[in-house]
Amino acid sequence: MLIQVTTGSESFKTGASKYHVFVVPSTRYNLPDRKEQHIGIVQRLNLPSIPVRQVSAERSPAAAGSMVDLGSWTKTTFEVPDGLILKVWGQRTLSGAAIGADRGVTGIGAMLIQTRASAALRRITCLRVPDRQASVTTVTLEGRFDVLTLRDAAEQGAALPMDRIGQFTSPAARQIFAVHQIDGELSARPVATVETVKGERGEAVQVQTVKMRRAIDLGD
Repeated sequence: MLIQVTTGSESFKTGASKYHVFVVPSTRYNLPDRKEQHIGIVQRLNLPSIPVRQVSAERSPAAAGSMVDLGSWTKTTFEVPDGLILKVWGQRTLSGAAIGADRGVTGIGAMLIQTRASAALRRITCLRVPDRQASVTTVTLEGRFDVLTLRDAAEQGAALPMDRIGQFTSPAARQIFAVHQIDGELSARPVATVETVKGERGEAVQVQTVKMRRAIDLGD
């Protein structure tokens, strides 16, 4: 399946922003040392266990025609496996002058998604710095995926740095990302649950079961 992501950074007098996408290690797709890696690096590592392939890439300067390097954005289409967990990370700073204050304001946020061929087609729009010099007007991630909670990710064995967990729950995460649904899901997302059952010798054994979500609530 394909996803299209825009990553990079820009820096103007009015402020700066940067957005990146990382592959998160999970039970299904592990990474060396159980550490997240930028999706571009995973593609270059050519890991048999995580088949991520670059289909196309287009790089654009943050400010066309500028004699000064103000950053750049790269729009890349990747072919990715079903069930891959990704972290979308962003940071946006507005200068004091831009907001009429003595000091600037910086927001850092992150969100988790999981690719699924039968999920709804969604687009994540990343809030940028409003500047007349900017040549790139939209920074997005688009594809068929589910938005995960921290609990969803934990149930799938996702390895997340504990010192950065706050990035997923901070107000900035809700302020710098906007999720839009473009097309409906083809089938409901399975839900994995852990149940405790008795083993052959009467001991307690934990097993994982997968159930399908109802696409329509039928009521009681």
